[in-house]
Amino acid sequence: IRNAINTLIPFICREQGFNEDQRAMLLAAFYPGYVGAHIPGGILVQRLGGKVVLSANMIGSALICALLPLAARVKLPLRAPAFAALLAALGVMQGPLIPALQTMRKDWIPRGPGRALALRLQDLGGTLTGVVYPLLPPLVAMRYGWKAFFGGYAIFCGLAALVWHRNAHDKPPSMGNAPVRQDVDWSIFLEPRVLAMITAQIGSGFAVYVMIQWQPIYFTEVLGASPMAAAALFAWNEAAVFVCDWSVALLETVAERRGVCVCVCVCVCVCVCV
Repeated sequence: IRNAINTLIPFICREQGFNEDQRAMLLAAFYPGYVGAHIPGGILVQRLGGKVVLSANMIGSALICALLPLAARVKLPLRAPAFAALLAALGVMQGPLIPALQTMRKDWIPRGPGRALALRLQDLGGTLTGVVYPLLPPLVAMRYGWKAFFGGYAIFCGLAALVWHRNAHDKPPSMGNAPVRQDVDWSIFLEPRVLAMITAQIGSGFAVYVMIQWQPIYFTEVLGASPMAAAALFAWNEAAVFVCDWSVALLETVAERRGVCVCVCVCVCVCVCV
């Protein structure tokens, strides 16, 4: 849904007549709550389990998406803040998604030679969704209006939550399904390797999220592209990420099965050919 928001904000602003400051308010509303909810979400996952947290995530997201079209009925001076508040709440609901998924797949994917590849393939599923998904919201908004997309997503997310909560398990049956509370060793964050990784992730994430937020607006407002063309360009960038992730997955498999030296040789050969 985070990619959908960025492609739908131009439709919302155009319909509601929001100015640049109000548009910036909407663009900046989602990600502070999204980023800030990761650590609290991870703590909740450790205490309650991923199944409960993901169920609450989907139900809460469905309710907020159902309320977003109603924000258009708020009096004009408070209309943009109402949209921003709902988008901020949606960010908070979406934040625990990654900690919950990471915890559950840690238990579901067994340790062994193929574990790294299996984890990467799961990530690629999300990346592939990022390629296709930016095209759907503007297509629906152009044909039926932006409210139809949020309403449809609310229904889909609500039904998915029911199916998920009924059939999902935190762990394989052989491990028992009760969540195990684990104490967090906060000292690990002071290790140089961990600090370096966190710093790199912050830099990469900042660049990626700035691109995700402002790219549709830049394409439509500065370059004069249609919303559908802007979404197609955005999907093209995601497709490039998808290809890079697949390449990394293959290299990880080569390194795991044939050794790092063979992996380096493959990389050199590919670079020479390119």
